[in-house]
Amino acid sequence: MSTEGWAVHYFESLLAKNRFDPAWAQDLGFLVRELSLGMPLAQWRYCCWAAVRRGASLVQQEPGTDGQRLRETIFTELKRRAGWVAAGGYAGCSFAPSSPVPSSA
Repeated sequence: MSTEGWAVHYFESLLAKNRFDPAWAQDLGFLVRELSLGMPLAQWRYCCWAAVRRGASLVQQEPGTDGQRLRETIFTELKRRAGWVAAGGYAGCSFAPSSPVPSSA
């Protein structure tokens, strides 16, 4: 599986864990292709985590936020973080997978 595929899967799991629509994970695939940053998976994991955290913060601050606004907020944060991380703005911001060896061949 490609870095993009793993990142989308991770993003999807974070969205579902926070009770957001997991289908929004497709936005990450679009962003990866659009930006062509070539970041490692660990940095994409950080960006996904930060974006979902921003969405969760919005829901806490403004209960009843509509889904479209929430999705746009998460996407905007994802794009912003990815740009900063790729440019070296957030040095050391990466989440390495807990197990470097895949669970199966």
